[in-house]
Amino acid sequence: MLTSSLLFGCSYKNWAHESDVPLLSPSAYGRSVQIRQIITITSENTEHVVQALLFITTERLHVALLSAEGQRLATIHYNGQSLELETIPETIHTLSARRIVTQLQLVLWPTMAWEKNLSGTGWQIVSSNDKRLLLFQEHPEITVHYKDAAQTTTTLVDYKYSYHITITTIEQNEL
Repeated sequence: MLTSSLLFGCSYKNWAHESDVPLLSPSAYGRSVQIRQIITITSENTEHVVQALLFITTERLHVALLSAEGQRLATIHYNGQSLELETIPETIHTLSARRIVTQLQLVLWPTMAWEKNLSGTGWQIVSSNDKRLLLFQEHPEITVHYKDAAQTTTTLVDYKYSYHITITTIEQNEL
């Protein structure tokens, strides 16, 4: 889902801006979980499949991104203040840890946490039971579609970088 910058180059579509959406704290998630996902990233005619292992607590977010074969591509650590990224030397493209965390939080964190965090910024979130839309100065940036009530299958469309991601949650355990 979140390895688009790692796996292929991205281009701006329609309009570009340099403003980053404010990240949420790990504690804003509201619980501690471990999640395993299969992620399919599609851009133009390119498709990549990766695994994501997430560990979310009130203090930290840890993300391990693995190839379809299980080889570690990257590890991200976020404590609400600092963001650390570790990648393997063979990684060709630059991986944006901030973009990955933003997309994870957009898919998983509660709408109320987003609304509170975005108040007073140029960013806005519009949400319904099966969809979220992230806007910057009223321009759509990312749409998230939840395909089922349990949110085990989710599609994220990134308009700025012209790709979409299908996320299938394989396992989720409360800690």
